[in-house]
Amino acid sequence: MTFLEQRISTEVMRGSRGGPRARREKTYVQSGRLKQDFHWTRPLQVYDLSYGIKSQADFEEVRALFYLVMFTPYDGFRARDWNDYQCTQANSSLTFISGSDWQMCRKYTHVAASYMRPVFKVSGAATIYRTRASVVTVASATVDANTGIATISAHVGGDTYTWVGDFDVPVTFEDEVLDQIELDGNWNAVLQNLPSIKLEELRL
Repeated sequence: MTFLEQRISTEVMRGSRGGPRARREKTYVQSGRLKQDFHWTRPLQVYDLSYGIKSQADFEEVRALFYLVMFTPYDGFRARDWNDYQCTQANSSLTFISGSDWQMCRKYTHVAASYMRPVFKVSGAATIYRTRASVVTVASATVDANTGIATISAHVGGDTYTWVGDFDVPVTFEDEVLDQIELDGNWNAVLQNLPSIKLEELRL
């Protein structure tokens, strides 16, 4: 399969709803205490487009993407999560892969605890910053916008990295049916009665 490196309209995504999904199993033991088993190490982003489709043109774009994903070699496309699409030096990091390659990440921190979410789809230009002996400089690096892998030159042990830029989420359709209500082409009525059209993140 081939990923379509194109982004669904940001205006459609602007009105959609959604966010991160986790998977856990909860068990209440005899004492009433809660036991939790967490099955995923990474969140799965999910979105409902029906809240963002505001015109016939918006729906035509979504329908075209549905046909591309379901009936061509393309298996997904990019989407912007307007609530979480920017990395700064304060909320980003890079994790070492091998050689000179580092994975770009979005960092979520509460007090002293952090979670690193890999970013695979960079949008536009990104700048990599190196911290060495408490001094921050721009690192010499190349960024693969389709994988989120930065190749960094002149790394020295102890160097840490952050990055600044935007990112997208790789998504596909959650359901195999693009549910539509037939209302004789009355688009005002269609938009008022549009069923749920869900996207889910593609694991890369």
